[in-house]
Amino acid sequence: GISACLAEWGMLTSDPQPPKAPDVFTGDWQLASASGIFTASCRIGDPVAKGTTLAAIAGMRGQVLQEFAATCDGVVLGLRSKAYIRATNWAVLVGKRIA
Repeated sequence: GISACLAEWGMLTSDPQPPKAPDVFTGDWQLASASGIFTASCRIGDPVAKGTTLAAIAGMRGQVLQEFAATCDGVVLGLRSKAYIRATNWAVLVGKRIA
């Protein structure tokens, strides 16, 4: 929209490019089933394959209480940013690109 306005006012030297079609995703958050320390092994924007380990929750003694794996091939769209996590908190969101 801004580019179109600037072009209309003669402030651009070339025609504005049409906007790229946005990426559309489907998916849902994986929730924590335990409380503990959340450690991610991926970053937002990372492409992942189904089954890839994304994060884990560790207990007070370092034992793994829960692991999060990608439920589909997709892209990491959401990731908890705080270290302490409680049961039922949002943990990881993998989105699958749809047409």
